[in-house]
Amino acid sequence: MIDISEFVASLRAAGTDSLSVEVKAAAGGLPNSADARSKLRALADFAERFNDRFVRIESIAKVEDGTLRVLDLTQRRVRDAIQAFQGGKVTSLYESEHSRPYV
Repeated sequence: MIDISEFVASLRAAGTDSLSVEVKAAAGGLPNSADARSKLRALADFAERFNDRFVRIESIAKVEDGTLRVLDLTQRRVRDAIQAFQGGKVTSLYESEHSRPYV
């Protein structure tokens, strides 16, 4: 059971590689919510459109073994996996090769 999740987005300063703003918005229980798949797809759509403006766009969740896992939505393969996902629970995405440990 996944009991926490949050989105992380870090904004680049216009025309530079320096960090301007970091936004962390809690999305409590995302992987367990009924609309988790649509929320992740919306975030993937956002990342597809605005990826060049952000340093990071991530969805983080605590998985069953108690570790934190992250989906890095700046990566095309992760966005593709999210868009193609047909399962009922997105938990499997956080426990797949498309995620990595959050450190």
